[in-house]
Amino acid sequence: MAPLRVLILTLVCCVLQGDFVLSRSSKCTKHTLSLLHVIFRHGNKTLEATYPTNPYKHIRYDPFGEGQLTNGGKLLGYRTGQYLRKKYNDFLGSYTPEVLGAYSSQTWRCKAYLQLIMASLFPPGETEKWDKDFFWQAHPVNGDCALSQKLFWSYVTCPNFAKSYRIYKESPAYAKIMSPYNDTITYLRDESGLWQNNTFVFGTPIYLHAAFTSQVEWGLELPAWAKSVWPETLSEIAALEWAQLFATEEGRTLGAGNIDEIKLNSEPKQFYISGHIISKIFKDTKLHINKDPSVNGKKIYLYVGHDTNMYGTLAWLGVLKPEMINFGAYVIFEIHSIHDEYYVKVLYQNKNVDSKLVTLQLPECGGCCPLNKFATLYASRLNPETVCG
Repeated sequence: MAPLRVLILTLVCCVLQGDFVLSRSSKCTKHTLSLLHVIFRHGNKTLEATYPTNPYKHIRYDPFGEGQLTNGGKLLGYRTGQYLRKKYNDFLGSYTPEVLGAYSSQTWRCKAYLQLIMASLFPPGETEKWDKDFFWQAHPVNGDCALSQKLFWSYVTCPNFAKSYRIYKESPAYAKIMSPYNDTITYLRDESGLWQNNTFVFGTPIYLHAAFTSQVEWGLELPAWAKSVWPETLSEIAALEWAQLFATEEGRTLGAGNIDEIKLNSEPKQFYISGHIISKIFKDTKLHINKDPSVNGKKIYLYVGHDTNMYGTLAWLGVLKPEMINFGAYVIFEIHSIHDEYYVKVLYQNKNVDSKLVTLQLPECGGCCPLNKFATLYASRLNPETVCG
């Protein structure tokens, strides 16, 4: 019986110390949630930038306008807010101004999408209703234009991003990935009239995929030449090109034309396209942990941006795969407090609004990552100002 008593005592000690294997596998739960940060891509939009051979150049997309949310995009934002309210209802509780921090790109579609999310995430309670027939309440949004440019437009405000990418495009690593598609890309350029110049960062496949997606949703028939590449071939090439925007020879492991995991010890400048957002997330989390008065009562931060921000965030984390990121996709950073230690859990949604969220497994850190370890692993990427140029 002695060995049995020893075993029982050992298990009890492990439980008391928080090291029991079963508890470690399920540390980050709704009961340990302490703070939320969510980065969104805006919802479906009308065509914003055309291509020279576009047969529908005359269409103005009234009454919405060019590059603005469609009704489908508006509904997606509202339903996303409803989903998040249902998932985090117990944690969020009732709305008060200090609970929410809201930020968006300066584009109208992002500002509108943020308002739609907030409308269903924080609907008015009985005492907050100001019109019996209008179930909506206003929410304050951060209007700092300079901060918005830094958070959401780093590929413009950081000159080293474009410079680093153009250097990478001349490398053998880039050729190994993209050269099998050279004939198709040439075909796309010839037919669309999109022959990029030296200042054009995004390539023809990315540009055309965005245009065709908006045109198809609007009910327009694509030109005959596009039917041989839409949607499968163009989506495949555009997804690979997106992945290459955040790849370097040093920072990627290449194999059989596929993108493997990012090496955490690399420092490609492309990572910094989302470095400002995640750096802010980390700083606000530290303020929360330290109970700084400036963030007293804060429970959730919302950031509505663009596809670049979504791809950049996944690349920054080391989990980017060559796939198209859809309208309305989002990443959630859950901050958990467990026995006075903090952890981060990252969730991803890139399907329909009702699909189950995917827990991202962070390289070398897993699905419930100790915050201190997270900060150590990603330390070189938490100071984007040093490499923006």
